Amino acid sequence: MKTFTITLANLTSPREICPLLEARKCKYYNYTFQYNFGVIKFGKAADNEWMAGTWGNRLYRQAGGINGWGSYALHDTSANKMREQMNIHFPTLTRNDVTITVYDYTDELVGLDEKEIDRRLLNEEHELIKKHVEDYGDTPKLNIQCTKIRTKAMFDDFFEVEYD
Repeated sequence: MKTFTITLANLTSPREICPLLEARKCKYYNYTFQYNFGVIKFGKAADNEWMAGTWGNRLYRQAGGINGWGSYALHDTSANKMREQMNIHFPTLTRNDVTITVYDYTDELVGLDEKEIDRRLLNEEHELIKKHVEDYGDTPKLNIQCTKIRTKAMFDDFFEVEYD
Protein backbone atom coordinates (compact mmCIF):
# COMPACT_ATOMS: atom_id res chain seq x y z
CA MET A 1 0.00 0.00 0.00
CA LYS A 2 1.13 3.51 -0.83
CA THR A 3 -0.20 6.58 0.96
CA PHE A 4 -0.33 10.23 0.03
CA THR A 5 -2.02 13.34 1.37
CA ILE A 6 -4.09 15.98 -0.40
CA THR A 7 -4.31 19.36 1.33
CA LEU A 8 -7.57 20.97 0.22
CA ALA A 9 -6.26 24.45 1.06
CA ASN A 10 -3.76 24.04 -1.78
CA LEU A 11 -6.51 23.51 -4.36
CA THR A 12 -8.75 26.02 -6.12
CA SER A 13 -11.43 23.50 -7.08
CA PRO A 14 -12.38 20.04 -5.82
CA ARG A 15 -11.99 18.83 -9.42
CA GLU A 16 -8.21 19.27 -9.00
CA ILE A 17 -8.25 16.07 -6.93
CA CYS A 18 -8.89 13.99 -10.06
CA PRO A 19 -5.55 14.57 -11.83
CA LEU A 20 -3.71 13.92 -8.55
CA LEU A 21 -5.13 10.39 -8.46
CA GLU A 22 -4.72 9.93 -12.19
CA ALA A 23 -1.03 10.83 -12.03
CA ARG A 24 -0.58 8.03 -9.48
CA LYS A 25 -2.90 5.63 -11.39
CA CYS A 26 -4.76 5.23 -8.09
CA LYS A 27 -7.85 3.11 -8.81
CA TYR A 28 -8.62 1.24 -5.59
CA TYR A 29 -8.22 3.06 -2.31
CA ASN A 30 -9.41 3.87 1.16
CA TYR A 31 -9.30 7.42 2.42
CA THR A 32 -9.50 9.60 5.49
CA PHE A 33 -10.93 13.11 5.65
CA GLN A 34 -9.26 14.75 8.64
CA TYR A 35 -8.49 18.06 10.29
CA ASN A 36 -6.01 19.14 13.00
CA PHE A 37 -8.07 17.67 15.82
CA GLY A 38 -9.14 14.36 14.37
CA VAL A 39 -10.81 12.26 11.75
CA ILE A 40 -13.96 13.45 9.98
CA LYS A 41 -14.60 10.17 8.16
CA PHE A 42 -13.07 7.07 6.64
CA GLY A 43 -14.18 5.71 3.29
CA LYS A 44 -13.38 3.44 0.38
CA ALA A 45 -13.54 3.73 -3.37
CA ALA A 46 -13.51 0.90 -5.86
CA ASP A 47 -15.56 2.32 -8.68
CA ASN A 48 -14.61 2.21 -12.32
CA GLU A 49 -15.07 5.91 -13.02
CA TRP A 50 -11.37 6.07 -13.88
CA MET A 51 -12.19 4.08 -17.03
CA ALA A 52 -14.28 7.04 -18.18
CA GLY A 53 -11.55 9.50 -17.20
CA THR A 54 -12.84 10.59 -13.79
CA TRP A 55 -10.13 9.48 -11.37
CA GLY A 56 -10.96 10.04 -7.71
CA ASN A 57 -14.65 10.52 -8.40
CA ARG A 58 -15.74 9.66 -4.86
CA LEU A 59 -13.15 11.92 -3.26
CA TYR A 60 -13.74 14.98 -5.36
CA ARG A 61 -17.52 14.78 -5.02
CA GLN A 62 -17.37 14.50 -1.24
CA ALA A 63 -14.67 17.16 -0.95
CA GLY A 64 -16.83 19.42 -3.13
CA GLY A 65 -19.43 19.46 -0.34
CA ILE A 66 -17.08 20.91 2.25
CA ASN A 67 -17.62 24.62 2.81
CA GLY A 68 -15.13 27.09 1.41
CA TRP A 69 -15.04 26.37 -2.32
CA GLY A 70 -17.12 29.41 -3.28
CA SER A 71 -18.37 29.12 -6.85
CA TYR A 72 -16.46 25.82 -7.25
CA ALA A 73 -18.63 24.04 -4.66
CA LEU A 74 -20.40 20.96 -5.96
CA HIS A 75 -24.12 20.31 -5.60
CA ASP A 76 -24.63 16.66 -6.53
CA THR A 77 -25.98 14.05 -4.10
CA SER A 78 -22.58 13.14 -2.61
CA ALA A 79 -21.56 16.76 -2.12
CA ASN A 80 -24.91 17.73 -0.64
CA LYS A 81 -24.82 14.83 1.82
CA MET A 82 -21.26 15.73 2.85
CA ARG A 83 -22.21 19.41 3.23
CA GLU A 84 -25.24 18.54 5.35
CA GLN A 85 -23.21 16.32 7.69
CA MET A 86 -20.32 18.79 7.87
CA ASN A 87 -22.74 21.59 8.81
CA ILE A 88 -24.17 19.43 11.61
CA HIS A 89 -20.93 18.06 13.06
CA PHE A 90 -18.21 20.49 11.93
CA PRO A 91 -19.98 23.80 11.21
CA THR A 92 -16.85 25.97 11.48
CA LEU A 93 -14.56 23.84 9.29
CA THR A 94 -13.83 24.82 5.71
CA ARG A 95 -11.78 23.14 3.03
CA ASN A 96 -8.78 25.11 4.33
CA ASP A 97 -8.90 22.99 7.51
CA VAL A 98 -9.20 19.60 5.79
CA THR A 99 -6.71 17.14 4.38
CA ILE A 100 -7.33 13.79 2.76
CA THR A 101 -5.06 10.80 3.26
CA VAL A 102 -5.33 8.24 0.46
CA TYR A 103 -4.35 4.61 1.09
CA ASP A 104 -3.70 3.29 -2.41
CA TYR A 105 -4.17 -0.49 -2.76
CA THR A 106 -4.15 -0.53 -6.57
CA ASP A 107 -0.94 -2.56 -6.90
CA GLU A 108 -2.09 -5.15 -4.36
CA LEU A 109 -5.55 -5.54 -5.88
CA VAL A 110 -4.84 -5.41 -9.61
CA GLY A 111 -6.14 -8.51 -11.37
CA LEU A 112 -8.78 -9.34 -8.77
CA ASP A 113 -12.45 -9.25 -9.67
CA GLU A 114 -14.62 -6.30 -8.63
CA LYS A 115 -16.36 -8.16 -5.79
CA GLU A 116 -13.06 -9.17 -4.23
CA ILE A 117 -11.63 -5.67 -4.56
CA ASP A 118 -14.73 -4.21 -2.94
CA ARG A 119 -14.65 -6.80 -0.15
CA ARG A 120 -11.02 -6.09 0.68
CA LEU A 121 -11.50 -2.32 0.68
CA LEU A 122 -14.61 -2.63 2.86
CA ASN A 123 -12.55 -4.68 5.30
CA GLU A 124 -9.79 -2.07 5.31
CA GLU A 125 -12.37 0.65 6.00
CA HIS A 126 -13.79 -1.47 8.83
CA GLU A 127 -10.31 -1.85 10.34
CA LEU A 128 -9.67 1.91 10.19
CA ILE A 129 -12.97 2.59 11.96
CA LYS A 130 -12.38 -0.19 14.50
CA LYS A 131 -8.93 1.24 15.37
CA HIS A 132 -10.47 4.71 15.74
CA VAL A 133 -13.09 3.33 18.15
CA GLU A 134 -10.36 1.54 20.14
CA ASP A 135 -8.31 4.76 20.37
CA TYR A 136 -11.10 7.35 20.85
CA GLY A 137 -14.16 5.41 22.00
CA ASP A 138 -16.39 6.28 19.06
CA THR A 139 -16.61 6.24 15.28
CA PRO A 140 -15.71 9.38 13.32
CA LYS A 141 -18.75 11.69 13.15
CA LEU A 142 -19.39 11.18 9.43
CA ASN A 143 -19.08 7.40 9.49
CA ILE A 144 -22.79 6.87 9.93
CA GLN A 145 -23.21 3.35 8.54
CA CYS A 146 -22.10 0.28 10.44
CA THR A 147 -19.24 -1.67 8.88
CA LYS A 148 -18.55 -5.40 9.14
CA ILE A 149 -15.74 -7.72 8.19
CA ARG A 150 -16.71 -9.49 5.01
CA THR A 151 -15.33 -12.95 4.50
CA LYS A 152 -14.79 -14.42 1.10
CA ALA A 153 -18.03 -15.52 -0.52
CA MET A 154 -18.59 -19.24 -0.48
CA PHE A 155 -20.14 -21.41 -3.19
CA ASP A 156 -19.89 -18.81 -5.95
CA ASP A 157 -21.95 -16.08 -4.27
CA PHE A 158 -24.89 -18.21 -3.12
CA PHE A 159 -24.36 -16.68 0.27
CA GLU A 160 -21.80 -14.70 2.20
CA VAL A 161 -20.89 -14.98 5.86
CA GLU A 162 -20.45 -11.69 7.70
CA TYR A 163 -18.95 -11.13 11.13
CA ASP A 164 -19.11 -8.05 13.35
